Amino acid sequence: HSSIAPSFPDTLFFSNNNIINTVSSDGDTDTFTQTDGCAWDAFPNPRIVDSHLLLLPASWESTIAQIDPRPRQNSHAFLRSRVDSVPSNDNFFSSAPFVGGFGSDLWISEWTYLAETGRLPANEYPTTETTLCGRISESKRLVASRTYYMTCQVFVEPGQTLTIEAGTTIKSYMHDKNGEATALIIEKGAKIIAAGTASQPITFTSVLPQKELPKRGTWGGVIILGNATINTISGSNTIEGVRAPDGEYGGADDDDNSGTLRYVRIWYGGADISPDPSNPENSGNEINGLTLGGVGAGTTVEYCEVAYNLDDGFEAFGGTVSLRFCSSVFNGDDQFDFDEGYRGQLERLFAFAGANGDRAIECDSESDGGRDAIPRTRIEVVHSTFIGNPTSNNPTVKIREGASGVIALSIITDASENGVGVELTDCSPSQRNSATSIFPTVPRQEAFYFDPSNVINATLDFRIDETCANESLSVSKLGALRLRLLPDSPTEMSRMIDPRPMDSISGPYRTKDTWMTAAFATTGPFSLSTKTFNIDNYNGAFDSSLWLDSWSMLSASGMLPADEYTGDPERLLCGFIITSRTLSVGTYYMTCQVFVKRPAILTIPAGTTIKAYAQDAKGRAPALIIQQGAKIMAEGTINAPITFTSVKPPFLLPSRGNWGGVILLGL
Repeated sequence: HSSIAPSFPDTLFFSNNNIINTVSSDGDTDTFTQTDGCAWDAFPNPRIVDSHLLLLPASWESTIAQIDPRPRQNSHAFLRSRVDSVPSNDNFFSSAPFVGGFGSDLWISEWTYLAETGRLPANEYPTTETTLCGRISESKRLVASRTYYMTCQVFVEPGQTLTIEAGTTIKSYMHDKNGEATALIIEKGAKIIAAGTASQPITFTSVLPQKELPKRGTWGGVIILGNATINTISGSNTIEGVRAPDGEYGGADDDDNSGTLRYVRIWYGGADISPDPSNPENSGNEINGLTLGGVGAGTTVEYCEVAYNLDDGFEAFGGTVSLRFCSSVFNGDDQFDFDEGYRGQLERLFAFAGANGDRAIECDSESDGGRDAIPRTRIEVVHSTFIGNPTSNNPTVKIREGASGVIALSIITDASENGVGVELTDCSPSQRNSATSIFPTVPRQEAFYFDPSNVINATLDFRIDETCANESLSVSKLGALRLRLLPDSPTEMSRMIDPRPMDSISGPYRTKDTWMTAAFATTGPFSLSTKTFNIDNYNGAFDSSLWLDSWSMLSASGMLPADEYTGDPERLLCGFIITSRTLSVGTYYMTCQVFVKRPAILTIPAGTTIKAYAQDAKGRAPALIIQQGAKIMAEGTINAPITFTSVKPPFLLPSRGNWGGVILLGL
């Protein structure tokens, strides 16, 4: 055996340029062992250094979740002066500027067992400039021209600002070498400025290949910690899974400003941020997509989305930050969760639990100071749409453990067999009989006010336990819930949804209630607020504008129509045509199957466009069926053809199977 270039074919040559990085159980570095009869002519002197692979778990098991065996840029593996040359007379080996089996190319991606079981990242290489890991002790700017890769937890230190340009994408590994999920933590006193746009959103997502997605729990999430008040006895706390002092939040400044999140998408997170070795499968440290700990009202969070998170979508622990135009879809626990004395305004929220979520919204106030701890958790919700899990008996909205607030002009739907719209449970003694739908002349901090302007679509509107003991809640039914398209069993598997009103006549539009008058600001249930809402004449999070268009998960996955709308019910095609009808030139929307029955004639003028949805509420593809004895007269011209097409936005077309078709049946 030799570490010198061999001159005999039966010699083992071990290059000094090799890297050994092994540690024995007693902490010593293991290099070589040898048995009797073996000896070295020249004992090897390899490099005993950290190989600095992108992701090499500290504990090797067949159940490892993720690995990336490529070396980091500028690591020892890329030192050209320590790379062996290929012999000049060799025709098999090829030269490479690195030590080991991998350089920047992950050649085992896409076809190996590790790839097929989802344990490899996409074959993209994080450079030194695009790798995010560790502490940010000086303000930093991420640019949209690069894709960034988060390989471990990132902490923005107090006094520093992380600025992320519109259009930037950050892809995260599942965990670091110690098994702790990657996460971005904005510490108390630090800021994040992430201002995207609808056409250039900022995206936090997984490093996994696209074929492995959607998938929950593929990385951690985003955590923002602030100085606003919370209701623990000490007035502070540490966010679960993050060690003090980095994870501390809470203070005395309710106007604290932690920065701006606008058009920010957080997808596929929720992995365990700090796994418990004694119980790694259920340590309880799975984190939310966006965690807000003691974040103040000076912070802006609007047009943000969390999708396919393993735990909650959004969760606020205390603080006073408000949320506007926020979407939370297909997350594994609650879509929105508020605790520890949170007091904020929630305007135009959209929650879609899917088949794996628990509740659309959960709210509780109990802390180590009890259920009446001050400040009390108090949500103020207007113009929001909450779609519950149709396969679960969990309520769509749950208010418990001392929480209070106001919900108005909102839509709550639960399509499960024993669906419950709103549940009130575990009230404090001071809250007993305080829930009401009657306009309050004297607002009470501990009361829950459910305005009759809300619409509930569930088997049971309210479920109230004996600790709350109230019978005075009421709700407007407005007949059947008439949204443009709400599947009977709305889940991730639905082909399309359109949460806007069916039209401008049948609802869910309504006249502003008396509590929305100017006097309401000083006498109504919102009078405890310091801000005002934008109140309109409709229920739910949407009117004619589909503000999720182009940037949300539902839009990207083809579950939303294009953001075009007509409130004219005559422009909607659905059901039976039993008498002859002539359409006008323009655009029509086919929302379900249309049957032209004998002896009716459907006349379609030149230049007309008919856009069809992907399904109706029952899951059936819309189609135009001309039955026996009926007729269609559709005479276009070369300059004004008649077009049947999909309602999907142009960026998702061309694609097949987006609607049914046209069927003519003869005699």
